[in-house]
Amino acid sequence: MENTADIAIMDPFYMTPTVVQNEQAFLAKYIKDFLVLNKDKKCFAIPYFREFKYCTLLLFHPYHSHVSYLDSGLDPDKDFTDLKSTLDKALSGFIAEVGIDKIRHEKKVKGCYVCNHITKFPCLKQSAHDNGMEAWFAILQMRSIVRSQNDLLLPSSLQRMFVNMADTTDENMTYYVVYHGRVPGVYEDWEDCRRQVHRFSGNSYKGYTTLEEAETRYANFRAGQRREMWRTPFIVMMLAATVSLVYYVIVV
Repeated sequence: MENTADIAIMDPFYMTPTVVQNEQAFLAKYIKDFLVLNKDKKCFAIPYFREFKYCTLLLFHPYHSHVSYLDSGLDPDKDFTDLKSTLDKALSGFIAEVGIDKIRHEKKVKGCYVCNHITKFPCLKQSAHDNGMEAWFAILQMRSIVRSQNDLLLPSSLQRMFVNMADTTDENMTYYVVYHGRVPGVYEDWEDCRRQVHRFSGNSYKGYTTLEEAETRYANFRAGQRREMWRTPFIVMMLAATVSLVYYVIVV
């Protein structure tokens, strides 16, 4: 579970209709204890086995009082009344443990904290040939969710890595050229350079040991940009002239 970024996967041993209907207080405490134990996580994946082979994947976001039901089954009518009540009680216990100030979105009904239950959440549906394979679909969806969450966190991790690399490799330089950033130019202070750079990549900025080298490189870069600016209109004019000439030859 430590390898699932911001996601905790709960043991579904007690997640059955029998326990939900007959031992609701016990199950609510079981879920609440798991939430509190992993309160550093943002999302909790909870498989709910309606029958031996039939499974609905719950995505519980307690800090937002939100539960999404990922159900791949074909049967349209499912009664989640007791399950909703159990999750609402688990949320109330969780809020009592961590404090209401940590909850980003709260919802109350008759003075009690409740979840926003999305039972018709769009997800991958099984075909008629796959009937009875809901547990397999739940696992497939769980893997996709974990992978998507890791992908969402990847850019920030890469950015921190690039910042750390930049700090260790370029802070010993004396002069810096920002090629692509807020204000391109030559800078003598690393912090000034760092504030101008949108993203830390090899073509955004570069450090140099002498002011002369930095100014020369930046001047060459600007000269190249000006050439490109003139080159594009010239090409467009030549194409227009060529088209006009061809048209004249054909018509005449």
